[in-house]
Amino acid sequence: MPLDHIALHTKDIVQLSAFYEAALKPLGYEERHSVVEGAVRGYGTPGHPADLWISAFPGKVPAGFEELPVGTWGGPIHIAFKAETKEQVHAFHEAAIANGGQCNGPPGPRTQTFVTEYAAFVHDPDGRNIEVNYVTPK
Repeated sequence: MPLDHIALHTKDIVQLSAFYEAALKPLGYEERHSVVEGAVRGYGTPGHPADLWISAFPGKVPAGFEELPVGTWGGPIHIAFKAETKEQVHAFHEAAIANGGQCNGPPGPRTQTFVTEYAAFVHDPDGRNIEVNYVTPK
């Protein structure tokens, strides 16, 4: 599956955002989204969805995102893969749990962002948050 996005969690969103904005500007990256009062920022190139996200609330669920599974925002990195069907989301979750992953959100709809997604979340054996999502624009 192709990568959908990577999210980096930080305690200093101003510093980390400034770093990535400058470092990735030569590649055409720019801020494409800012949500949760600037605590979540999405970066991407023109004509493409944001694929690098930076968030400033590790370990807690921010206002407006309460329906996310507890722990979704924990850890230093979050990696999401694209699925082509909801069935692939279920198969990922089942295989990940069977092979040492810990559930961090069972397969189901997620409505908190600017897209409609059907996703599942697991923590890999080292604690990273891994997501597989099937996304359709809102």
